Amino acid sequence: MEKKIIYLLMVQLIISVFFFSDYVMADNSQEKLDFYIQSDKQIKGSFNLQGQKESASTTNQESYMSFNSVLQSDGNIETSIEIGKQQITIEFDEINNELSILGVDICTSNTILINENKSNLLKKLLTHLLKKQDNFGDDNIEKTFLRTLNLMHSWPSNLPVFYNTQLFNDISALKQQNNNYTTNEISRRAISCFIGNFSNGYKNICNEIGYTKVGAYPTDGESCIEYGGIMVSIILKLYPLPAKIIRNILGYINKLTNVSLSRPTSWEDADSLVGGDNCFGRCGKGCIGDGLPNNSVDVYTQECFEHDLCVEKTGKYTDPKCNWLFLFTIDDFISGYLGNNCSTSKQLT
Repeated sequence: MEKKIIYLLMVQLIISVFFFSDYVMADNSQEKLDFYIQSDKQIKGSFNLQGQKESASTTNQESYMSFNSVLQSDGNIETSIEIGKQQITIEFDEINNELSILGVDICTSNTILINENKSNLLKKLLTHLLKKQDNFGDDNIEKTFLRTLNLMHSWPSNLPVFYNTQLFNDISALKQQNNNYTTNEISRRAISCFIGNFSNGYKNICNEIGYTKVGAYPTDGESCIEYGGIMVSIILKLYPLPAKIIRNILGYINKLTNVSLSRPTSWEDADSLVGGDNCFGRCGKGCIGDGLPNNSVDVYTQECFEHDLCVEKTGKYTDPKCNWLFLFTIDDFISGYLGNNCSTSKQLT
């Protein structure tokens, strides 16, 4: 009887933990990926472009990353990604559709940017995992993790890694209230420049893949530089936040005022083919996954379509006006519609 119980426990353990470790040959180098799925509550692992098992302390700071995603007791999914001495924490509250993102330097706690090297590292990890996704279950934590990688890989390199749905929407709501912030034109312009109602739902356009559709893109904008100090003042008056959070908000706004955000002031209509070879309108940078059906990350929305229009018309992914539009797509990345009619196989036909 004891042997039977031990055997059943061992079988249960094997079922609850999925693990793979791969050496992937690419560009004359070996990439090392370790990936664990522990039941339906945790994902963890590491990815190294140099193909070594050592930690970031013994390898190139921007060629090694570790990750951990946990389903918490309150139902929220918290994902942590470390690249060198920088950490990105993403918490998703599916019930209230709220998202919190914070990227900091581990040594200084300063808000960070995602440069091209880090973006490519995130993309390569995502591409490898998409090839393995048939081994994944249907648990929400796995799908959310892939969506999160897609979002962070697509993050504009000059936009600081900070986002908080509740905070931004609370401040945005000030424009609708009868108080000092609505009567003070400068404060209103500051709020409009930095904060929008970013979680106001999304429009799924998967049924328009393969067809030409019309959207609007900004032709001119107002730089948010002069409103940085005002926005800091408004936030500090409204929220008795911990010193660490205040410091990150200050870092966020300080980096934004370095000409990385511009509120659109004029618009024009334009049309483009949805999908196609560039996956136009997909929430993310171009196509991803070597043409595989990627329902885990193929989200198409009106907001992402108009962001792509902005990038196409300005010729620059990091244009300040396009960054402002990007903020409206962030929730779409994580909670936008996924379905068979959004698959890459349909886009490329």
